[in-house]
Amino acid sequence: TGFLAGPRDSAVAEVLSCDEAAERLVAQFSQLLGLKSSPAYLDALKKVSWGATDPWAAGAYSSPTVGACGAWRALQDTGSEVLLYAGEAVSERGSTVDSALDSGRRAAAELCASLKAARA
Repeated sequence: TGFLAGPRDSAVAEVLSCDEAAERLVAQFSQLLGLKSSPAYLDALKKVSWGATDPWAAGAYSSPTVGACGAWRALQDTGSEVLLYAGEAVSERGSTVDSALDSGRRAAAELCASLKAARA
């Protein structure tokens, strides 16, 4: 997963085509890894512009501040069986897509367990 963040990068990302974004992403990884040529193993690319197309996220992601270590636990524990939070902010690993997916799965599993218990 790669992403562009901040006002300047977001403005650039808005005008890039998928092919241009893929080209830049592969070039950056090649430079980062010290490769002489760009690898040809990019399987797929999906360009998503949260700022322009997602009114709920509006390009947001979490970034814990100093002293906030462990705050994700407090966010995760709502004290409710029907109000559950999910997203990278409630995951120990923080600001990653995988963290958001993992926390969504956790919340779904908790909700299913709560519904099963209510039916029993």
